[in-house]
Amino acid sequence: MLSRWQAGRRGDRLGHARLVTPALAVAALGMAAMTVLGSPVAIFAGMALFGAGFGVIENATFAQLIEQLPEAKASALWNFAYDAGYGAGPAIVGLICVRIGYPVAFALTSALILAAVPVAWHERKAAAPTPLAGGRAS
Repeated sequence: MLSRWQAGRRGDRLGHARLVTPALAVAALGMAAMTVLGSPVAIFAGMALFGAGFGVIENATFAQLIEQLPEAKASALWNFAYDAGYGAGPAIVGLICVRIGYPVAFALTSALILAAVPVAWHERKAAAPTPLAGGRAS
């Protein structure tokens, strides 16, 4: 919740597309930290990092869609993609965990998150400045 709130504030100032790449890196780092199953500290730190990155990604990607599409269409598309990923993702990771274990499933998930970084970087460069970008307070 806190990362989503801060993402909204910073996204309004800097542009939401600028937040996605670092948020993906934080989420991937968090997922990678959870491969260390023998360490409760690594697991809790990983959960916190993944959650923070995920919160920023949630907020920033939704704001980007609203900037590019009519609000109702953006909301419908984003919710469809979110719900599909929220359903399929855990099911797929669960199947991987059963077959080859949690550390490998978390490592693969971390790699998949990192694979999105070039796409986010490209979108950041292609994104037009947001109306509030430029330092105005919201």
